[in-house]
Amino acid sequence: MLSAARESTAMKTHSSIHFRPVAVQPRSAAIVSPSRQRHFLALSRWLFAVAALLLIASQSQAQLRPGNRLPQFDFDLLDGSRLPASELRGKVLVHMFWATWCPICLDDLPNLQRLHAAYASRGFEVIALSVDRNRADVEKFWRRHAYRFPVAMRTMEMRDEYGDLTGTPTFLITDRHGIVRVRQTGAFAAGELERRILSLL
Repeated sequence: MLSAARESTAMKTHSSIHFRPVAVQPRSAAIVSPSRQRHFLALSRWLFAVAALLLIASQSQAQLRPGNRLPQFDFDLLDGSRLPASELRGKVLVHMFWATWCPICLDDLPNLQRLHAAYASRGFEVIALSVDRNRADVEKFWRRHAYRFPVAMRTMEMRDEYGDLTGTPTFLITDRHGIVRVRQTGAFAAGELERRILSLL
């Protein structure tokens, strides 16, 4: 009888307990306030502007500009001879970066030959630096036209020192102290190159 009473009491106790279901809230994505969004946007724009300025600065530093000193090179010419940097010191120089496939360059070469012949005795020199990929093409071209001023291929070292080109022809004119006075991409106006040279001789 006692055990039956206990069972009856336990059943009543369990039947009196009520379990309420609890809804589990799913974790929602983090909500970013409008003010924080504006902050992130402003920061992104600032970082982009800084990156652009650094890129422009690096490109500017990679190119010789007027006022820079010209790097010194011993040139291995296409005819097999070497033109040492010591022979160029104290001269007014025109470096012309050109290519056999560049029509403006081909138009400028006869004028450079004329200027070289006219002013070499006064301490003027022209150096043509070809950016062609095929040296044989340049050698064939130079033999056919018989230009008298020095010509060489632009090397990787020269590209690093002189800087990247934005086009051909590109001219560097330096004074007798080896300082770049003119950097120009594209043809000069009629007579302008000669005037620039004469102003430095």
